[in-house]
Amino acid sequence: MGKIIWKTHIWHKIEIIKMKKIYVDEKFNGIRFNKFLQKTINVPSSFIYKMLRKKNILLNEKKADGSEKLNTGDSISIYMSDETYDKLSVKDEKNFYKYENIKQSDIETLKQHIIYEDDNLIIIDKWRGIKSQDDKKNDISIDSLTKKYLLLKNETGSGIVNRLDTNTIGLIVFAKNYISKRDLSSGFINKNIEKTYMALVFGRVERENGDIVLYAKKNEKENKTIIREDEKFEREGYKKIETQYKVADYINNNTLVQVKILTGKSHQIRASFSHIGHPVIGDKKYGNTNGELKLMSYKIRISDLKGKLEYLNGKEFISKYDIKEFYEA
Repeated sequence: MGKIIWKTHIWHKIEIIKMKKIYVDEKFNGIRFNKFLQKTINVPSSFIYKMLRKKNILLNEKKADGSEKLNTGDSISIYMSDETYDKLSVKDEKNFYKYENIKQSDIETLKQHIIYEDDNLIIIDKWRGIKSQDDKKNDISIDSLTKKYLLLKNETGSGIVNRLDTNTIGLIVFAKNYISKRDLSSGFINKNIEKTYMALVFGRVERENGDIVLYAKKNEKENKTIIREDEKFEREGYKKIETQYKVADYINNNTLVQVKILTGKSHQIRASFSHIGHPVIGDKKYGNTNGELKLMSYKIRISDLKGKLEYLNGKEFISKYDIKEFYEA
């Protein structure tokens, strides 16, 4: 499923009839339309076919008979009263996405960290200690919290677009529907969405700016990225990674750096700076240092997106975390 859009209402007898629009998410690609509707509004087939015959349910703004195979991004318009829709669908949607371990206090925490939201996406200022996505069934993550938050508003979401490590703070993007997720993911890959990180690293980095080019391979068992310097390791499955940095300040013999990653590999910033002798402060995995990890997804700038998300071009989002906390290391 996708987001539900509330449109203007019309009068019919004594009920207010509203149109609710659902965009089909990728997980439902290929499913029969009638099967999808049964999952979504949880009613007998006879009711669904009656709604289809009366054009109270439309597929891509056209009459349908229920036998159609859905494609990702298809739009479904459902015309019924709020009271009827709530009885039929909301309870079923909440059961469809089972986040029973998420408390209202968790949702309130998430809401305090939302810095931007519209019909297509949410930008969240992630806090330390929470995962970007669930690893296990009962995990609480930014992804599951946001989906639960949307369900409570009678909406559904597609998922996060960029991942951050558990103890990295700062900006993370969540797409509300498949089309947004596709276009945002493409934007990150093509650098139409530019991410800037801030990191406090050990020691004094003498070169004011630089380009760190290495070769990386993930050790899944240890959840650690292994680094090599020679391109010959590409034959052994290592991937080229490139990290650009600029010195922002020197703090107590450590260095505050502004970082951009030209390739998006797991633990790239942490593993790269550790390899050149300047591990991120607080990085126990790559630097054996104590305290909080001083790594922040600081800024996102958007340009040259096409189509549905073109309105975001020129926008810049900055984390509300105070960079001054890095001065307290």
